[in-house]
This record gives sequence, structure tokens and C-alpha cells, in this order.
Amino acid sequence: MWFNMSSRSIACVCLISLISFVAFTTVQVGKERSKYKPSSVQRKTSVERDLKYLTFGTSQTWGSTLTNRFEQAYPYLLSPDVKNLAIRGAGPQYPSLCTESMVGDELYDVIVLEYPHGETLGELSVLARRLRQRFPDAIMIFTQYWYPLQVYVREQGREMSLTEWAELKDVGFLNGEFMEEFHKTSVIRDFWQIFPFFALSQEKVAKEVGAHMYILPRPKTEELALEGYRHLFNSEDMHHLSERGHKEFARGIKEIVEEALGTYPVDPRLGTWGEGDKCISWYESGECPLEHSANVILKPLDERYGFKNSLEIGLGGGAVTIENTFDSPHSLYLSFMATGPSKSRYPTTELHFEPRMPGVESVIIEPHSNKYKFSHHVALMEKVGVVRPGKTVLIFQPIEEAQYPFRLVSVALVSEDTANANSKVTISF
Repeated sequence: MWFNMSSRSIACVCLISLISFVAFTTVQVGKERSKYKPSSVQRKTSVERDLKYLTFGTSQTWGSTLTNRFEQAYPYLLSPDVKNLAIRGAGPQYPSLCTESMVGDELYDVIVLEYPHGETLGELSVLARRLRQRFPDAIMIFTQYWYPLQVYVREQGREMSLTEWAELKDVGFLNGEFMEEFHKTSVIRDFWQIFPFFALSQEKVAKEVGAHMYILPRPKTEELALEGYRHLFNSEDMHHLSERGHKEFARGIKEIVEEALGTYPVDPRLGTWGEGDKCISWYESGECPLEHSANVILKPLDERYGFKNSLEIGLGGGAVTIENTFDSPHSLYLSFMATGPSKSRYPTTELHFEPRMPGVESVIIEPHSNKYKFSHHVALMEKVGVVRPGKTVLIFQPIEEAQYPFRLVSVALVSEDTANANSKVTISF
């Protein structure tokens, strides 16, 4: 069900597709306002307006590696009352399908979307369009950022990350000895691997939905990235933003908001969610209301991954009951844990339905990810079928032994229109 493509292959395919797009102007801070022009505006600062913020994103927006994310992460620097819907280890697919379930009925003035990888561009587009339909006047901001782990080198006939290169050279990662070796090396270096095609594509989507772009200051060389900007990132993983990095993020976003308030209406409009969605996730909350058999156990993934929870299903299998409360058939999506890029530490699992879906005997779930070139542990989301109104029992049966049991983290019932829109624009990896 998953297609294995390298980051470079994806980049090439998407770059070729972009040739057919109509040329457009990048939405830059202070350069171009949203194409949505509300008629009644009143110039006030963000403090005077008491704006309501809504943020979506990855572990960066969640605040991973910070000592106190509720005070140090950029969403909370924007507003202590922000609704932060970031999900660690996951892209925009779940939010794009479950937007209504996640956001609720509140009206929001500023919406920030932080998704850095090109393979999620289609899902980001669906999410942004659903949000724009609901919040026609909101100040929407897309973010672009980089991190030192995006620097790759090619040596001994293969491509490797900086951490792998440090192990090969037997030097500490990004210490003085590392930089000395890096300065004198003649290996070929690759910087900003996905930025050229992804930046253009993301900016096109931003223009279509009337969003602004925040771009983290970007160094021109690898040395400058590793030496002059390293303070913006966590010193241990050089991937997540540091406290100073979050402050820089918040500063840039606030500048955009202050500028955009010049055209923001006094009474912003509230649109609809269309046919809607119904999604249940226990990944962050640790609370699962679904009926399940006694051998399906709700528990934390690992003490190292606090606030991450799953329903564990061992080799004996197990059952989980869902209910479609809509009047029409809805697409069923499951989210489950996966690892990569090497062989998955989770078992391939067979899924049966009771009552049986017409023409479908079972579905095979492969919990494997090629999202990054380095070792990673993430949540994947996959459509497994279409269920009729009423209750359906999902029967899971792992078909091989693995390091971990199969781990289910959410279910989603989505209208066919939303599911079809998502499937048409998703860039698979």
C-alpha cells in the first residue's frame, strides 16, 4: 500500500509537474497581502485585537526537546491561549482528514501551518483549503524552515547524513574536531535537498488559499549553517528548534500578523465544514472510548515517548469496534505506528471486517516508512475501506513476529468528497 521513492525521485517528479503550472509571485512578508479582501477593516495591533491563534504542525510546533514547551514553544509565545494541534511524528494527513474533529466550533483569527517536507504537500493543500472554507478571513501563514541534519555528504560511493559521516570519521557530532574535519574534506556536499521544488510548490498552495509565507533565515553555505546558525537548533539532535529558534520563529510570524491586520475585518466570517468528519485519537490523550477486546491493551508506547499512546495488538490478534453515525457510507482511515527506512520493527498485519465489506476479503497493513533517510519512528495513516452507517468490528491479526506489537493510534471516518480530494493530491512516499 506504500510506495518506496527516494527524496530525490519525489523531487524530480514534482519539479517536472511544476513546469506546467502558471507562473506566480511568491507571497512574501510585507510584499503581498492575501487575495481575500474583506470590506470592513479596522487597523489595530494584535494585542489590541486579542487575536485567537490556531497552530498545526509536527514535533517542532509541538515543542519537542524544550524543557517547558507550554512557555517556550513558538505557538505559546504567539499567545498563551493558542490552540496547538501539532502532532509529533506525523504530517498533515490526519489533520487534513479530521479538521472539523480537531478544530471544533471556535472562530480563529490566525492559523499557522508548519509542515516542512515535500511528500506531504498534497495533504497540506487539502488541510489549507478546508481551513479556508471554514475561516474565509483568517490570517493564514505557511512556514518554511531548515535544519542542519538536511546537510548530506557523498563519500565512498554512498550518500550519508552528518551523523553517519561523523561515525565514519570517528569524530563527535558537530564538535570542534568535527568542524575541523568538515572544513578540510573534499567530499561532495548536498544542502537544501528538497527546498527548490518544495518551496515553489508550497508557495503556490499558499497563494491559492491567500496565505502568507514565513521563511526562517537561510544560510548560503554548509559551514555557515553548522557554525553561524546552530544556536537556533537543539544542540543534541540539530533537528528540533532550540528555545532561541522558537523565539525567532515567533518574532517572524508576529511581524506578518501585524502587517496583515491592515486588511483584517472587525467581524471575520465563519464558513462551513462541508460534509464533516468524525475522528478519534488517543495518541496524545491516552483516552480511547472505542470498544475493544480484552487482549487489545491501551498503554504508552515507551517512557521515552511521553504523551504518546496506542492500542497494542499482539500475535494473538484483537478486535476494535467503530461506529459510523453518519447517514451515508464514509471512508475509514487508520493511523498506526511505523519505523524506517530499514525493516520495520512492527509486524505486517491482516485486517478483517465484520460485517464484511462488499468485495473485500481483508486488507494487509504494512507498518513501514521511507519518510526519512535516517532511522525514524512515526505514525502513518492509511485508508482501509468504506464502511456503512452503523457498527463495524475491525479484526486485526499480525502475521509475523516483530520487535513491537502492532500499535493503533487513531481511527477516522471521512466523507467521500474529502477522501477523494486527499487521495488525488497526496504525494506518496
